[in-house]
Amino acid sequence: FIENYKPKNTVVITYKEGKASYTGNPSGVNVIVSGNHVKVTSAKSDVAYTLKGTTTNGSFKLYSDKKAQVTLDGVSITNPTGSGINIQSGKTMMIKLTDGTTNNLEDGTEYTLTEGEQQKGTFFSEGQLVFSGEGALNVKSNYGHGVVSDDYVRVRGGNISVNSVRDGINTNDRFIMSGGTVTVDAQQDGAAPTGEECAYQY
Repeated sequence: FIENYKPKNTVVITYKEGKASYTGNPSGVNVIVSGNHVKVTSAKSDVAYTLKGTTTNGSFKLYSDKKAQVTLDGVSITNPTGSGINIQSGKTMMIKLTDGTTNNLEDGTEYTLTEGEQQKGTFFSEGQLVFSGEGALNVKSNYGHGVVSDDYVRVRGGNISVNSVRDGINTNDRFIMSGGTVTVDAQQDGAAPTGEECAYQY
């Protein structure tokens, strides 16, 4: 879990008017910035990506075959053409909501899709999402689901609020909650494990 995960490398991405910036450049991690759209390709283990700042036209996208930590440190991302956060990795992503911060993610009403990739909601991951921390995360979906994992979603901490035109939380495996709070206002299901072997755990 995140409290036992000690990343050796850190990349800090700051969204701001005009263009995002980043600090930290570990070997094996490639960061491409286009306005406030940030794409990271990583072949390195033990990396923590910290997101902060505000953008009304940006995103964070990660390609990797290594588990990693994504820290939301008072970040606000709206992507008019897709997911606010898009994790193209089947590995576990440990999402840390920094204590005392409020973080906001919102998608657009239409998505621009990349061939061969899925993008099902405002916060999307191919792999497991494990939420921890004592911060707040507000997710608004205008097109897809709110929080989506093609594996499972686990909440161990934080105050998560989802407003969605489809499912609030959508998973292929299971939704597990052992801490924190989750509030969902969804036009479809609140939390929806959809795979053949799916379950809720509390």
